[in-house]
Amino acid sequence: MYGLQPQGFLLRFEPLVGGEKVIDIPCDASGQVNLDALAEADRNAYLYARAVRHERFEVSVVLAQCF
Repeated sequence: MYGLQPQGFLLRFEPLVGGEKVIDIPCDASGQVNLDALAEADRNAYLYARAVRHERFEVSVVLAQCF
């Protein structure tokens, strides 16, 4: 039987307040984000979440994507 294998990682920002959505950004296993590889919308969302993370988002966590 085959198990789910990680295919990549996401840096997840969970909202602390209503009206915000979860923000998932592609990253490496240590949570490093390659800004140059992101689409403009993802880059803007990432920079926003980092700027307001303790006021509008929880501390980010790294998640393994499994397919």
